[in-house]
Amino acid sequence: MKKKLWISMLFLAVCIAASPAQENTKPNQEFLPRNTWVELTSDSIKTRYPGYKFDGERYYKIIPVLLQKGGRYTLIAEWDDGKAMLIMVRGHSPQGKVANPPDGTLSQAVINISGGKDRRINFTVDPKSAGTTAWIVFPALAPNRKVRIILKSPADPDKVTEAVVKGRIIGSVYKTPLYLFDF
Repeated sequence: MKKKLWISMLFLAVCIAASPAQENTKPNQEFLPRNTWVELTSDSIKTRYPGYKFDGERYYKIIPVLLQKGGRYTLIAEWDDGKAMLIMVRGHSPQGKVANPPDGTLSQAVINISGGKDRRINFTVDPKSAGTTAWIVFPALAPNRKVRIILKSPADPDKVTEAVVKGRIIGSVYKTPLYLFDF
């Protein structure tokens, strides 16, 4: 009997260790799928998050996404109102503390443009990251603002992301990796 209990406990420990980490997320929380267009709508109520306290109160839409250490990704955003757009891929939870990444890494990768209809970024996750969850953060200045996003994996080639289309550069490439915290 003791042997069966020991084997069962060992099996359970192996299953838990092999499952993907979903640190600092809620049970049954929806994660952003990769390679699928998703429409995000900012909240109708202003909020301030402890992990993003320097951003102030905004109409947030925040969705976690599981990423691979060392993985390369392309984030594309499209919107219809032509106004300024801010979308962040953050390496720490909104419910956590303010994060200072290790030297040579970033705590976020950002689409930040003063106007337009679309933008893209390429970024890499630091292979030495402590966690595997990032948060897509849409901090709108107005309630119920919409943006469509897709997180592509594998990433588009850098030359595609930095291409000039109709006289404008359509994106940027982060050379410094994004660090994912475990809080």
